[in-house]
Amino acid sequence: MSGGEEIGPDLGYGPVRLLVPERSRAVATFLEAQSFGLMDAAYVASEIEAAEIYWQASDDESERQQQVEELWGTVKELHAFFEQTVRAGNGILISIY
Repeated sequence: MSGGEEIGPDLGYGPVRLLVPERSRAVATFLEAQSFGLMDAAYVASEIEAAEIYWQASDDESERQQQVEELWGTVKELHAFFEQTVRAGNGILISIY
């Protein structure tokens, strides 16, 4: 995840960043517009590997389906987190370590 205002030191994976409430709302809106079908269609193992995304994409249909389902679960959890934060009128700190 990228974006936001850098507000802290780089601890190895980039500095801590702040998404102000308005930007957090934009992310929540984006996540709300996603669907399992869109994610399933976008999950192309060769394209994921070509983009050098840190993920072990699979062409095996059973494993691929499991991965898409796991990713979709994460997207739903992330959306719920953003929605709760936005309803409270807060921003979000992003720190990857």
